[in-house]
Amino acid sequence: MMKLSKNMRYILIPDVHGRDFWRTAVENRQKDDVVVFLGDYVDPYPDENISNESAFRGLEDIIVLKKSDPEHIVLLLGNHDMGYLVGTDFCPSRHWDAGHESLHKLFIDYLNCFSISHMAGDILVSHAGVYPKWLSYCNLDLAEFIEFNDLLHNPEAHNTIFNDLFHVDMWRGGWSAAGSPVWADIRCASNEYNLDMEQIVGHTQLEKDPIRIGNMICIDCRRAFLLEDGVLKEIDGSPVLSLQQL
Repeated sequence: MMKLSKNMRYILIPDVHGRDFWRTAVENRQKDDVVVFLGDYVDPYPDENISNESAFRGLEDIIVLKKSDPEHIVLLLGNHDMGYLVGTDFCPSRHWDAGHESLHKLFIDYLNCFSISHMAGDILVSHAGVYPKWLSYCNLDLAEFIEFNDLLHNPEAHNTIFNDLFHVDMWRGGWSAAGSPVWADIRCASNEYNLDMEQIVGHTQLEKDPIRIGNMICIDCRRAFLLEDGVLKEIDGSPVLSLQQL
């Protein structure tokens, strides 16, 4: 098992995409657990037989959950969510064109419920990970990136941070050597040095188990995880048996 953080329990919910696995994890959490959703709430995969309408209702339920316990529920934005904050010209795959206006309104109305990143103890959690080369492209340091959480809630700052967040790497069909914290593919880590700190991300769907590249762990495995006493575990508290290092 891998040491990650100390003295707190976090329930980590990777990409939802309309799935319901998060509900059991949330229902069974302990009183002081902090639940961190890593983003991508909508745009389900066609082969999973989840409708866009069902995914929309699931997002509404997640927002209600956040509003009922704002201190213990953290909602991060992913690239699919960002697609509904802008026009339809720059959106990820499976974007629900017919529902764009409804989802745009939902995200705008409740934007204060969302963040770009979260510090889980000494671990930086974001949808896709922070790469030094992306920080360099945007003339940012890590502290300035953390301030994106505040700027997200300031309409006058949206253009600035949205431009920075829409850097798309080559693995996702873009032009950047390293994508942004909502777009970066975990495969960038094989060609780019990592921050000198641990990170946990989703975004790059895996077949079964988490993978680790340097200081970055991707947990986009269609199930929730527990971070307890500095150890990444399955949601029932059992060890993560496979944490492949690439």
